[in-house]
Order: sequence, then C-alpha cells, then structure tokens
Amino acid sequence: MASLARLRDYIHRLQSIVRLPQPLWERLRVGWWALRHTLANRGIGSRPRSLHTRVVVGGRQASLVLREYHDLSVFLEVFAQRVYEHPLLPARAQTIIDLGANIGMASIWFALKYPEATIHAFEPNPYLIDRLRESVAQFGSRVIIHPVGLGKEEGSAILFVDEAHLGSSLRQRRPSQKPVQVTLLPFEQILERAGGRDNTVDIVKFDIEGGEEALFSLSPELLTRSMSYIGEIHQDLISSFYPKAIEQMWRNFVVTPILHNRLPQRFIFVAAQSHSA
Repeated sequence: MASLARLRDYIHRLQSIVRLPQPLWERLRVGWWALRHTLANRGIGSRPRSLHTRVVVGGRQASLVLREYHDLSVFLEVFAQRVYEHPLLPARAQTIIDLGANIGMASIWFALKYPEATIHAFEPNPYLIDRLRESVAQFGSRVIIHPVGLGKEEGSAILFVDEAHLGSSLRQRRPSQKPVQVTLLPFEQILERAGGRDNTVDIVKFDIEGGEEALFSLSPELLTRSMSYIGEIHQDLISSFYPKAIEQMWRNFVVTPILHNRLPQRFIFVAAQSHSA
C-alpha cells in the first residue's frame, strides 16, 4: 500500500510538471531532477544538485532554485496548480501582503502576475529568511521582507520548525520539529507596515499553518482593509474555529472555499469584498 501511495504521488507530480508555465526543455529538466530525487530516496543513485530554473507568468519571467525535494511540492502548488490564481482576485494590484512567505514562491508568483505591485513578504521562520531573500532579490525593492508572523497581539511565540522541511507551525506536527522563538504582530501592525495606517491593500495571501485563527478572529471592519484574501485553511489545526466564523465575520465579502485536490483536511479559501467581486 505504501509503495502504491508513493507511485500515485509521483504520477501526480509528473502531471503537475507537465502543466508548468515553462518551455518544454525546462519541464524536462524539472522532471528529471524530481526523478533523481525519488530514486535517491529509494537508495538508487545520489541526490541531484540544486536546480536553477525559470518560470513564466503573464509573459514575464523569473528565476528560482529548487534545492531539496520538499521545494518541489511548493513549486508545483504555486506554478503548476496555480492555487493563487482565482477570478475573485483583482485584475490589477498595487499592494500585496504575503503571510507565510516561506522561501518566496508565492511572492514570485504575485510579482510576475501583478507587475505594478509591491509585495510585503512576512515570514517568521529564521531558517527560511536567507532563502527568501535569495528568491526575491531579482525584484529589488518591489518585494519587502518582514521577518515576523501574524498573531492576535504583538509579542513572541514558539514556532515549531524543521531545518530539513520547509513547513513550520504553531503546533508540533513531527518529532523532528524544534521550538524557536519568533516575533508576531497583530493584523493592524501588519497593515501599517505594508500600506500605512489609513491605507488598504489589494490582496492578502496566507499560508500560516494554523495561524489562520488570528486572521479569522478579526472584526468585519478590520477585514475590509484588504480588498481580497486567498490562502490555505488547515482544518486539522483550527477545526474548532472554522467554519462557524464565516457567516458573520466575512459578511462584506463573497467567499469561495475550494477543496484541496489532495489534502482533504485543507482547502483554499478565497474572499473578495462584495462591491469589488
């Protein structure tokens, strides 16, 4: 059964690689790199070196680096499955907040998709900051990094991180995760860093591994400081909180939950203010 599950996973990755916004040669390179990693994980051959590749979104190109096999999942989710592309999102944007920027894949997507936008990338995991900087350096001042996360109030918190895995969360999920103290800011201060006290932003993207509770506890009035939201809900981490908050808190928005095609406990949440949808 385990072997069958791994085979299905690899086939799914190959199907996603075919859909990548890249020339055929680049897709072949990504597929070969993924295959070598898969074989190395089975004890066949050695792991390949980092893969330097390029992606194309809206006719605009950017470079990125895949170092570990874990990078591939995020890469395919963003650029092949296009989880951050949705008709409810605005056609143009000036200011975008990326909560849980990780190594910068989503920030790259938004920088290409919205060439006039400034992206504020918030990432509290100290092990990822250098890679995030490396990923978005090509966009200069258009992507601004903030080494903090979202919380219900300003202060510090324990984040469980894994140096060998890109994910981190406020709850320990794997024995290999280690506690690290990080800085959190409330949403009001996140907005001030991105656009000033009286400004609104166009898009808030979030993938914060259970930190959604801080976002879903905001007042309806504060939520309207962003024109739209898109992100991943982890029901296994906030199952007691969602979905009962939706009807009242998001009453000013058109809301569309999209089931994750491979992870039943997670789905993509999209919301846009009613008058802008």
